[in-house]
Amino acid sequence: MHTAEKVIATLRAHEAELRQSGLRSLSLFGSVARGEAQTESDIDLAAELDPAAR
Repeated sequence: MHTAEKVIATLRAHEAELRQSGLRSLSLFGSVARGEAQTESDIDLAAELDPAAR
């Protein structure tokens, strides 16, 4: 099962490469963020990308 802590730790481990790809910000939302995730829950992320990085 996914937890917010595990998801955030994974994203932080890849922060440098995500930023190099043009990521400005990333937000976790949905059941994982609320601590209500089930075994089959997906991970909901909203990303803001730098348009100049395309």
